[in-house]
Amino acid sequence: MSSQNNPDLDSETGSEGSLADQSFVSHLVELRDRLLRVVLVMLVLFIIAMFFYDAIYTFFSTVIKEITGAKLTVIDPLSPVMLMIKISFTASFFVSMPYILYQLWSFVAPGLYQHERRLVVPLLVSSVVLFYFGVAFARFVALPLMFKFIAGLVPADAAMAPDIMLYFDRVIKLLFAFGIAFEVPVATIIIVWAGLTTPEKLQEKRPYIIVGVFVVAMFLTPPDAWSQVLLAVPMWLLFELGVVLSRMYSGNKEQQEDEENTITPFREPDDEPPAGGPASTGIVAGAGKVSGSAGAEDTGQGEDDSAAETQYPQDYRPLTEEELDAELDRFDEEMEALDKLEDEQEGGGTADDKPESGDAEEKTDGSNKQADDPDRR
Repeated sequence: MSSQNNPDLDSETGSEGSLADQSFVSHLVELRDRLLRVVLVMLVLFIIAMFFYDAIYTFFSTVIKEITGAKLTVIDPLSPVMLMIKISFTASFFVSMPYILYQLWSFVAPGLYQHERRLVVPLLVSSVVLFYFGVAFARFVALPLMFKFIAGLVPADAAMAPDIMLYFDRVIKLLFAFGIAFEVPVATIIIVWAGLTTPEKLQEKRPYIIVGVFVVAMFLTPPDAWSQVLLAVPMWLLFELGVVLSRMYSGNKEQQEDEENTITPFREPDDEPPAGGPASTGIVAGAGKVSGSAGAEDTGQGEDDSAAETQYPQDYRPLTEEELDAELDRFDEEMEALDKLEDEQEGGGTADDKPESGDAEEKTDGSNKQADDPDRR
């Protein structure tokens, strides 16, 4: 039957399309709300960071002063204003990183299965810790070694006086680079979690990944080999850590999937014998006499089997009232559609059969008249 003759099919298709559109719009609205919350938090932290601008500036400018003794110079008259805005914004972003990651995982979590949601909190905490660990590694290890290496390349008759904006551009870039690079274990677990690859395939492609790590470090660091190595080596070690953790996760995931797919058969309890009435009582009594001798031997085993079959699976979850109402509504709609279809078919068949029923009635009336006619007798 075509969709033109079946309006119920058109209505169901239209309802499904409208529900999909509503779901997509609701996701966009939720994403907008979460982004607005992040922007609001960063704005508040930005205003607070402006009051601590001098402390933040001193904390990062002492790196080059302690190593080289050089002083930062101001070339552009607007550099102090732009530097204040840049440092305050960077500090607000670093401080709000836990909240940003929390909003990201909260947006993704509703689309995950129950066993996958167990990883949300560990991944969230590890993401925050690794990001701050990468920033601290850049401040206390990478930057001093990098500036010490660069200062050794300065000619003897030249004075090192870097521009204040260029200096902080390099520092902020390295802080971001090391903070993001230290998220490699989390990224490795996520791609294995999504089924894009496996730990075994990652191990097979280890040489290519090591080369890729050095290439990425080359673009994220200044043009010197020392800073490139300082970023590439931790990334490689963190990649190996991510492979080990992803292998542990994949083993636990397979075990959980096996437990979910293993469903214990469930059997409804036997109906009770009908109460009252000698006929039903006699039938039940006769059946008991016939099967008494044979069933007495297997009574214990039958009870054990029924007890084992009526066990629910470990991941069994009863439906909520909303889910039950939705299932009942869907069942009622399907039954109404079937009833309408049967009524249409019966209506067409009755119209075709009317002439035949009329002929039969005429034949019956003619036979009755012949039977009543005395001359015919």
